[in-house]
Amino acid sequence: MITSKQVVKFLKIPYNKIINFNILYPCSFDNLCDLAITFLKSEDVKKLNSLKSCSSNILVILPEKLKKYCNDLNQMCLFSKNPRLDFTRILKKFFVQADEITIYNKTVSNTKKIDSTTLINNKAKIHPSVIIGPYCVIDECEIGEGSKIHSSVHIFKNVEIDKNVEIHSNCTIGTHGFGFVKTENGKWDKIPHIGGVKISDNVEIFAQTNVDRGTLNNTFIGKGVKIDHKCHIGHNVKIKENSIITACTIIGGSTEIGKNVWVGPNSSIMNNIKIGDNVFIGMASNVLKSVEKDVIVAGNPAKIIKNNKK
Repeated sequence: MITSKQVVKFLKIPYNKIINFNILYPCSFDNLCDLAITFLKSEDVKKLNSLKSCSSNILVILPEKLKKYCNDLNQMCLFSKNPRLDFTRILKKFFVQADEITIYNKTVSNTKKIDSTTLINNKAKIHPSVIIGPYCVIDECEIGEGSKIHSSVHIFKNVEIDKNVEIHSNCTIGTHGFGFVKTENGKWDKIPHIGGVKISDNVEIFAQTNVDRGTLNNTFIGKGVKIDHKCHIGHNVKIKENSIITACTIIGGSTEIGKNVWVGPNSSIMNNIKIGDNVFIGMASNVLKSVEKDVIVAGNPAKIIKNNKK
């Protein structure tokens, strides 16, 4: 546990007031909670004003240019040249250790439904009905009733898998996301990813697909979603129910895919955008901006072709 005063002492940057309280969690600005530290990287006054309805026990790292808008805020605010970098420094200093590689000395599987070559963390919670094939690695996670894990799958820490999920061979679920921030000397600093992955009921993920864990919140795969071979799902992505992601698709971090979306093979979807419900994305499309619901898009860059209302 750390205090807000410790953060101020460590960062040595300007602030609006001192409110000393214990900080229990780092959190995203879109998911604020009491006794937490967060940051806002954009100079978005509208977002800043959302703090007025929040607890005063939140420490917020803000861009320097927002200082003049903070006089009537109840929260303690720090003013940074690079909020994302300073938040990363706080994560590394107070909340996370260096990436750990779990070393398994022996297999702990003792059921006929789990292959004897599979390695399982003793803190994993696995329903008795779950079937796990050979040469898998199962870290501290949860796997729900009726799920099937095929050979050579690696499921990392903080992954929650619901009922009747099937994950095919050579998938990685919950890997560290690709996130870096540039330091003052121009070098890249790796951003810790302490979120997880939530996979809902009746999802099927085909071979050689990767799903990154979230930075602070979870990457989310909704009910009934199907993800084809060799796809990459970036950190913080949300895919809502019954959507289809076909082969070799890349979805950039923090993008949201709506319900009943079809993404054609070899498509690339930009990070930090939203795809509306019932959108059809044509083969090999390069989607660079948000897409409204009920349309068909295709091309490079992807453009609206026609409506997709049924």
